[in-house]
Order: sequence, then structure tokens, then C-alpha cells
Amino acid sequence: SAGSLPTALGMSDLMSATPAHKRSICLESSPQAADQKHTTEFGGNLLTLGESPVTPGGGGSLGASTATPPPSAAPHSATSGRSLDRSLETETLGDELEIKGALHCAVVLAHGGDVDEALGVLRLECSRIPVSSQLAAARHAVLEAFIAQERLQDACDFALETLQQPSALHLTPEEETDADVVRTRRLQQALQPQSTEALLRVLVQAQLHSRAAELLRALCRTGSTLPGDAVLYGVVDAALRARAYLEAWDVLELLLNHGRRADKYFVSILTKSLETSTDRRAVRRGIALVDRFIGQQREDVDEIVFNSLLNVLGHIGDMNKVQQTLNRMSDYGVPPSAVTYGTVVKAYGRARDIDAVLKVWHEMKTRCLGVNPVTCGCVLDACVKCGHLDKAMIIFQEMRLHGLHKNTVLYATLIKGLAKAHDLMGAVQLYQEMRMEGVPCNLVTFNSLMDVCVRCGDLQAAAVFLQNMMEMGIQPDLITFSTLIKGYSLIGEVHKALALARELKARGLNCDEIMYNSLIDGCAKARKVQEGLQVFDEMMRSRVAPSNITFSILVRLHFEGGRIAEAFNLVEEMGSRYRCAPNRVVFTVLFRCCASHGGIALSRGAELLVELAAKRNSKLPDQGMVSAVLSGCAVHKDFDTANWFIRNFTEGSGRSPSASTAASGQAFVGMPLDGLKTLFEALGTCDETLGQELLQFLRQKGLSASQTGQLHSVLAEGCQNPGGVRIGVPPTGNAAAWGAFQG
Repeated sequence: SAGSLPTALGMSDLMSATPAHKRSICLESSPQAADQKHTTEFGGNLLTLGESPVTPGGGGSLGASTATPPPSAAPHSATSGRSLDRSLETETLGDELEIKGALHCAVVLAHGGDVDEALGVLRLECSRIPVSSQLAAARHAVLEAFIAQERLQDACDFALETLQQPSALHLTPEEETDADVVRTRRLQQALQPQSTEALLRVLVQAQLHSRAAELLRALCRTGSTLPGDAVLYGVVDAALRARAYLEAWDVLELLLNHGRRADKYFVSILTKSLETSTDRRAVRRGIALVDRFIGQQREDVDEIVFNSLLNVLGHIGDMNKVQQTLNRMSDYGVPPSAVTYGTVVKAYGRARDIDAVLKVWHEMKTRCLGVNPVTCGCVLDACVKCGHLDKAMIIFQEMRLHGLHKNTVLYATLIKGLAKAHDLMGAVQLYQEMRMEGVPCNLVTFNSLMDVCVRCGDLQAAAVFLQNMMEMGIQPDLITFSTLIKGYSLIGEVHKALALARELKARGLNCDEIMYNSLIDGCAKARKVQEGLQVFDEMMRSRVAPSNITFSILVRLHFEGGRIAEAFNLVEEMGSRYRCAPNRVVFTVLFRCCASHGGIALSRGAELLVELAAKRNSKLPDQGMVSAVLSGCAVHKDFDTANWFIRNFTEGSGRSPSASTAASGQAFVGMPLDGLKTLFEALGTCDETLGQELLQFLRQKGLSASQTGQLHSVLAEGCQNPGGVRIGVPPTGNAAAWGAFQG
């Protein structure tokens, strides 16, 4: 410490010295420095005495008393060997004193706040020092100084750098059984246990969870002593509170790998976090770690751990693992509870396994366990999800007989099932029964009732339910407005939908993407283009990001208003202007609108589809898009566009027929056989010559004999219905190519 410095040198003098001078002062003022100087001088005398006999008659008192060399070299060799041994011992002693002085210097600098200088001494002066308790103490002083200066990243980097240096205990088999020897060697590690524990605590307090996990991994990798359970549990707890689940899983894995006991409550919370994870690899890893915990700490496993695991397995749909976990519960003697049954029923409901749902329900009744409104609600919901509303009604009737039916959630679940079945009368009857039985209606109940009305197209009934809801003092929420706006948009009463949107904002609620999409869709159905564009502008001002669904509706809106160029421009600008690249949904709607509109829209759609097919590694042109263009050409009798499209699409796409095309109903990859049949039937009706030419072209491109025969038969059938031929408009932007083809 600073107290060991000479009294003539105060700490203020040390603080004002230059970095190099500081190291020199510390080294010279250390207690070991004087010993080192004295030993060096004494060693020099020993070395002189040992070397004097080598030169006969040489200087020195011992040399003067020896006039002649000894008759034998043996005495001289013995004397020289002893001198060399003494020299080596002296050199070793000097090195040890020098090392102690360097360590003393590092400690003084660290305590004085010059942590960078102290670190420099350890790196430069002590880089080859063997691991010892003194070195570990010096490193502890440096870590303390870093922590005191709140330089936690530097402290962690220093600790990791230190741990990279090997510090094996090198115990013999006999020493491994001696607790005192093991304890002594542990104290001589690269880092003291209190150093790592102190660093871990401050890292957790600063919410540097990834660095804490990194430090723990380094400790395990180097075989160092892990902190106590309190510190490790503190790391896990802090990571969980900060939702740093990845780091928490890392610590759990370290505990399991090193046979340390993990806390079951932490494991349950971690398992529950997997329910909202979208990383399938992380979910699988978490499930595997929970399985290991269950296997390694059998005595700590309880129903909570199993239920958490069952819930996650149900979310990912791993029903085999669900059954294995249930069997394991039985093997461990952990009885299933009502929560267990509810969790398993939900899992089978998501998997649409009605037989398994009914089996669990039967087991619940047989054991007289878990038959309550909560678990029964899970059973009803599972039946509804499986599409078996009749089974749900039967179970609900059983509950009526036992007086367990008076529950708001049960009625709301059945009303949702009736909405899927478009059974408005059944929903109204359940609502009336709720009022008669005194079952309270809540917001979910009324939202479900209005959803039935919207699905059935009865907006007057929806308005009645809205009025009843507000009379009961239940205020509508975003779902209520969204449901009604969707309903009015579907039936074309967009003015009512827009009025509801204004009322929504007046109540302090904000429209989401789904609601804006419904409004724009309603404007498209009512052919109110300007109103729809105003809704989209408001959507952008509200900073609600549009999706491909939004743009697909906007494409229809433009086509409904005859704004073909604007529709194509919108698709072209999606990526650059709105940062939303058009996908299959947008292009499918675009090509269907082109096929329905015909004329210049159909020609331009065919041109765009050929461009998409010509792009390298393009996956966009699918059978639906190509079939839409071919069917549009057939409906509008635009055979010139059809001729140009088939020839350029098959050439530009660079695609060749495969062995599976016949089985999949394709003449070429991306060229559906059904679409070609529709076109060739129209060609047979109006232009058999062009049909024969296209058939010959397709045969040359590799059309199979069976497919050629099918198209030939369709062409012949069309010839039995002769009709007029309408020359279509060539695709815009390809006048030169079209003229060359015509020539």
C-alpha cells in the first residue's frame, strides 16, 4: 500500500509524477528493492570469489595466495560447480524480489487511481510471472480500481484477458484427495473468487447481462471456481427481470453442465418465456435444457415446471412431446391438476385433434378432477377450434345439468363458434339466455355478437347490440369499431364506416393497419377513389406502416376508378418510396385486375409478367398469375396479346419442362395446362389457325404428346362453336418487338 513508501515521498508526489516515473518510484521504494540490491552485490562478491582461481596468479587476495595451479582439475571443477549453483540461486532470488517489487508497484498504482498504469505494469513487468496468490491479489486491486471508476467494460475485458492465461491446478492423484492442498491451490488462481463475484455483481447492477454471461462462460472454460449460488441466482434473476432471456438460458446451461443446482422457479419462468419467442432454434434449445433440468434435479421438479413445459409444447404443436411429458409426470409421481388438463386441452385444440380433446374431457370427468368453468371453457374452445360446434353444444348441455354453465367466458366461446358457422339466430338465443340466467355480459360478449352480425351481413342487428352495450355502461373499444367498420365496408356503406372512424378518433383511439385496410377496401367497393386515397394519406400521416395487403387493396381501388397507369406506378414505387417491396399478393391482385379489365391493362400486365419471368432466380410468376393472363386473353378474345405472351414468356423465362410437369398439370413450369385449355377453347371458337400455330410452337418447346393431344382436343371442340375474331392491342413499350414478330 501507499504506507510502505518512504516518508520523504508523499502520495501527492506520486500522483504528480509522469507514468514512467511513477513505475520507477514504486519499484525503487518497495521493501523488496533494498533486499534485491543487497543480494545482488553479495552475489557479485560470491561470483568473484568463485572465478578467482580460474586465472593463475590473478588479482585478488585469494589469487595471490595460490602461486601454482592445482595438480588436478577435480578440486577446481567442484569449486566452479558450487559457485555456479550459488550464482543461479542468487539470480533466482533476485528475480523473485524483482517480481514482488513489480506486483507492489501495480497495487500502489491501482490504489492511487492510476489503474491504466497498474495494468501496464502487470502486462509489461509481470507477463511471465507464474500464477500465485500475490499476482491474483494484484489483479484484484486492478479490478477494484476499474469498478471504482465505473469502467465496467474495461474491468470485464481485463478479467477475460486474465482468464485466457492457463491456470491449471496441476494436482497429483494424492493431492486431489487433500482438501487443504486443493484449497491452497485454488487461492493461487488467475483471479480470486471474490474478484469475479464482485465483478459479476456490478455487471448485473449495470444490466450488462451479456458480459456477465460471457464472464461465467470463461470461468467454466478455464476450470476456475464458479461463484456461489447467491451470485449465480442473482445473475439469472436480473436477466429475467430485464427480459434478457438468452443470457439467462446461458447461465442455466452452465449450471447444468457443472452439476450446480438450478432454481426451479427460475426454470419455470424461463420456460414460460418460450411461449412468445419466434426463434424456433432458441425454443428447441430451451426445451432441451428444461428436459435436462427435469432429469438432473428430479427431486425439485413439480407440477409448475411440467405445466410450463406442456404449454410451450402445445404452442409449437409438438404433440408427441406433449404425450411424453405427460408420461414422465406419471413416472415422477406428479399428479395432473386442473391447470394441467386445461393446458393439454388447449394444445390438442390448436392441433385440431377433436378425438384427443374428448379423451381428455372423459378422463377429467372420470377422475372428477378439473371439471370447473375454467377447464370446461378450454374444452369448449378446443371443440370450436376443431370445427365441432355440435360437440361443444353437447358438453355445454352437460354443464347445464351440473349448474356449471353460468359463466360469461363459456357463452362468449360458443358465440364465437356460432360466428364461424354464420348462425346469427343461435347467437341471439344464447344472448337472450344470458340475460335470463343473469350471466353478466362483457365487452368480449358484445364484440363476439357484433362479429356474428357482420359475418351474416346484418348490420342493423349489430347496431342494436351496440346500443344495448352502451346502455349497460360498456364502452366500445378498438375491436368494436374495427368490427363495425369492416361490416359497413363489406356491404358498401362506406360513409357509415368513415363516420365510425371519425368517432373512434374523437374517443382518443387510434386506427391500426387492419382498420385502414377495411376503410380503403370499402372505398374500393363503393368506387370512391378519392375517399380511399384520402384514407391512405391519413394512414401515412399517422405513421401506420402499410403492408402488401394495403397495396393490393390500393391496386383494386385504382382499377375501380379506371386509373390503370396509377396502379402500375404504385406497384413500381412500393419499394423505393414506401420501403415495402411488392410480393406475390400484390402481383396476383394486379394481374387479376388486368385480366378482368382487358384492353391496355391486359397488354401491360402480360408485358410485366414476361419481365418478371426474365429476371434471374425470379420466383414471382406462378401458375395463378399466368393463368389469370391467359384466361383474360380468352375472355376478352385478345389473341394477339395471348400469342405474344406465350412466345415471349416461354423464351424469356429460360425455363424448360420437367418430368413432374405433366403430373402437376403444367405444360411448362409456370405455364398451367388449365389456363392453356381455356385459351385454346376460345381460339377454336374464333381463330383456329392461330391455335394450330401456337400448338406447333408449344410442341417444339417440349410439350409432351399427351398434353399436346389434350390441347388439340380442346381446340377441336372450340371449332364447333365458330365466332368472330377480335384483334387485341399489342403490349405497350414493345412496339419494335411486336412489329418484328408480326413480320
